Amino acid sequence: MKPVHCDQCGHTFQIEVKDRPLRGGGKERFFRCPQCKHKYIAAIFTPLGVKLAQEIQQVEAQINQQPDSDNTTLRERLVELRTKLRPEVSGA
Repeated sequence: MKPVHCDQCGHTFQIEVKDRPLRGGGKERFFRCPQCKHKYIAAIFTPLGVKLAQEIQQVEAQINQQPDSDNTTLRERLVELRTKLRPEVSGA
């Protein structure tokens, strides 16, 4: 990943993405400048978005466990889940 420059202090750094749960079941994905601690919000997930993201990870894991198999059904499910996820994430 390419280094980024902080808009506040100009420091160059590698992004270290973190997730923070939000009240109500959603989550905030963010990173901070290690120099000045300015917070950059990358995305906000709704509660449904969190559940969909977890399900996407599970389907991806199933596909990766069987890389040589015909995973057509799983791949179709993955496309469907990603489509449903889009409106549940802001800022992404």
